[in-house]
Amino acid sequence: MNLIYQKPQKEYDCIKGQLLQTSKDNGIECGTLNVKMNMNGMEMSFKTCLVFSYDMFSKMIMPAMFNEQLKQQKMTLELSDSKGRSVTYDYETGKIVANNGGILTISKYLLLLTLFLF
Repeated sequence: MNLIYQKPQKEYDCIKGQLLQTSKDNGIECGTLNVKMNMNGMEMSFKTCLVFSYDMFSKMIMPAMFNEQLKQQKMTLELSDSKGRSVTYDYETGKIVANNGGILTISKYLLLLTLFLF
């Protein structure tokens, strides 16, 4: 029988992360990284803070070597910032999907509005 010890998760408020003003001026902020994976049939997830630049990560291409490893572990990675923007790695397609929060928020409200009108 394999027993896995998991440390109690501590919640961090990544928005309050401190960075140099020059980093902030260049579009870098403290973002939240959510990781979900499936190892040998066991689902695991964790959340942590990471220095995040939406412009850089949204244009990133995952190297083929990492794609194969992430696909085998069915790993999903999502980085998000305080503005509601996120970058998600889709292990099934091997691609990074960028989501500029403003468009998603507007589309949600439009969907709700159409539901109430009909």
